[in-house]
Amino acid sequence: MTERIPRDAMERACMLFGDLVEGRWEKADGELDATLRGQVFTDRFAPVWAKVVDSAGSFERIDAPSARQFGDYTAVDVPLAFAAGGAMGEVVFDQAGKVAGLALEFPYPRPRQPEQLGHPGNLGGRETWEDAGSLRHRRSTPMSCVNVR
Repeated sequence: MTERIPRDAMERACMLFGDLVEGRWEKADGELDATLRGQVFTDRFAPVWAKVVDSAGSFERIDAPSARQFGDYTAVDVPLAFAAGGAMGEVVFDQAGKVAGLALEFPYPRPRQPEQLGHPGNLGGRETWEDAGSLRHRRSTPMSCVNVR
């Protein structure tokens, strides 16, 4: 049985990233579920966002989102366009409609490393995960990404 994607999921995900772009951290924080509320934006997301803007230039627009359902969760990809490149935001909503996860991947799409060319099946760069409570920073060369789960 296929579960339906909530009608407002894509619009809400775009609105959330709109709030983040404008620095309305408190408004965005109100969308988070209880496990994430109060611990994500100012301490963890804001510095990563600043690094993306520093590297990619000024924010230009939010492009058309896409959504998919995974059991009890709805994941929405939100393409973000900057002056010097793109990023991909992801918002994960739980059954109650609260944000249960948030990710920002830059650059997007991820460039392939020269040593990976010619190696079919090698899909990504060297990656390590650093746990920071419920926030996980994904580090790889040359991508910066922050996942909140």
